[in-house]
Amino acid sequence: MDKPVFALKYFWLAIRYFLFLNNEQTKILLLRKIEGNKSALDWVTTLDNLTKFDESADNARHTCFVLGWWTLSLSIVAYIGEIIFIKNAPMTWMEGSFLNIISSTFSIFLFLAFICWLFYFLFKRVDLENRLRLFVYPLVKILTEEGKENSLVTLNCQVAKPKSKRYKTGVKKNYTPSAFRKWMNRIMLGIISFGTLMVLLYNFMPSFPGFYRVYIFLDMLLGEFAGFFIITGFVLFFVWIFSSFGGKYPKITNTIYTYPWLSFSARMADDTVLSADFVDTLLVREVVKTNARGKVKTKYKYGLRRLTSVTIGFDKDNYNYSASSPHKGGFIQEKPNDKRHTFKIKDKEKQVAIVEKVQIPKLDKFLGLVAKAYQKVKQAA
Repeated sequence: MDKPVFALKYFWLAIRYFLFLNNEQTKILLLRKIEGNKSALDWVTTLDNLTKFDESADNARHTCFVLGWWTLSLSIVAYIGEIIFIKNAPMTWMEGSFLNIISSTFSIFLFLAFICWLFYFLFKRVDLENRLRLFVYPLVKILTEEGKENSLVTLNCQVAKPKSKRYKTGVKKNYTPSAFRKWMNRIMLGIISFGTLMVLLYNFMPSFPGFYRVYIFLDMLLGEFAGFFIITGFVLFFVWIFSSFGGKYPKITNTIYTYPWLSFSARMADDTVLSADFVDTLLVREVVKTNARGKVKTKYKYGLRRLTSVTIGFDKDNYNYSASSPHKGGFIQEKPNDKRHTFKIKDKEKQVAIVEKVQIPKLDKFLGLVAKAYQKVKQAA
């Protein structure tokens, strides 16, 4: 990953690729789903800009995240410096422009932090699963070379994140969730959002003459009820903290996500019909427990079961069944068919990790499964 300063180019590239998306690509970006029948070349054209946008948006999101924390930290430093300057600087300095420079520095850094975090969440909202550009797009490009010319490729691909609500298939808890805790989370989120908005309005409204009356009203409101707002905020904060205490420990939550992320069917250049289905089952285990000192800790563990089903049918006019070919442990199952030698291959994989990122499927491994099916037949003379 590039350093934040140099990664700013990805910010402009992401916006540029987004502006060049057509209606179909924009629909894919919003619905997080790809489905249809097209030639492999048409699929490459459709996915090209999407993959470029996704790569640039990933880098731009990382840049906005880093710069957002930097600018927010600098705005806090500038605000503390302004307070120290007001209390300790001579009156002759207070009348000069030095105080305005410090105040403007605080406002600029706070505004930049707001812009960075705004674009961070926007890029996160339109983020696509990396399988699209690391697996699906290279696979479609292979089909343009190895597939039958002008034949249609049926593609159904989910590009949302595996932990989306639409893929949640089961939740099991050893405790009853607190409704009070949920409402306190919503209240605290609303207070933080509203407070940030008020600070931004209070600092930038004097620059716009049309909002001068609103600025006077906010100044009067904060002057009269500042103590009330501070005390109420502290009380709600401590209530929010203590609402998470108590109850039965450890609190264990097991969440299952079933993610059928890719299904496709294509006709190859040798008239072989190839179809495949990819399904990931993700298990997220959340454990909240206390240590000997009473400190509450939360740990996550991720488990993945990946099932790849490949069905490949060879035309009997072009291929003959090879009985002497390797057949290990029933890995390849033959399905009777009058017109084709049809084989169904199933590959199962398990992963366990303590981080959220699960390893993306490898295209080479899938191509290896297809190669195993080709070992079962010989080309007809």
